[in-house]
Amino acid sequence: MSIFRRLAYSLGIKLRLLILVLLAVAPLVALIAWDVVDDRRTAIEQAGIAALQSARLAASRQSDALNEAITLTEGMRSIPTITVEGETPAAPRSRTCRSCTLTSLRSACCV
Repeated sequence: MSIFRRLAYSLGIKLRLLILVLLAVAPLVALIAWDVVDDRRTAIEQAGIAALQSARLAASRQSDALNEAITLTEGMRSIPTITVEGETPAAPRSRTCRSCTLTSLRSACCV
């Protein structure tokens, strides 16, 4: 007698049926698990693509706002200075901050 026959005879009919059912269902369970893993991977890729598109859109909007601010400040720079009648416009004076070595019109540390 072979080993498998001895093993089959030593096991009861219920246990043999249980093993048969488990062997029949195992490929289905493996296929479902594979499908779940594949769906998760696809969802992660799509979320990454959506996040990248959102970041690019935000960067584009920020760039547009910065360009508008630059245009506005350049336009404001071209506005002539307001003077009191009979006086010449005052030239902006530069000053040196005592706490740093920056020379500027008005640096952030001097305010």
